[in-house]
Amino acid sequence: MNPILEKGHSRVPVYYEQPTNIIGLVLVKNLLTIDPEEEIPVKNVTIQRIPRVPETLPLYDILNEFQKGHSHMAVVVRHCEKTGQQSSNNNADVRDVKVDIDGGERTGT
Repeated sequence: MNPILEKGHSRVPVYYEQPTNIIGLVLVKNLLTIDPEEEIPVKNVTIQRIPRVPETLPLYDILNEFQKGHSHMAVVVRHCEKTGQQSSNNNADVRDVKVDIDGGERTGT
């Protein structure tokens, strides 16, 4: 948790298996009550849901959602052309989540 607190960001994306599969985010203010020396894993911290939007959604519509107060960030999802399925896996197992800080891979600490 020390790297998260040292960066100064208010929200940190959490991903499953690979950085392109974001499953949610951690609000850093929720980490302030946790002692970094305890090395609590990410899976034991509240992971907020993050909205997913298709890559074809106009930016104006996304900004309108942000103004409604639903979120401050969203994950842009690409659709596979052959199957029509999303390329993101939303069925992540919380024991395998990782935190992405400035694009670097960190395991659940």
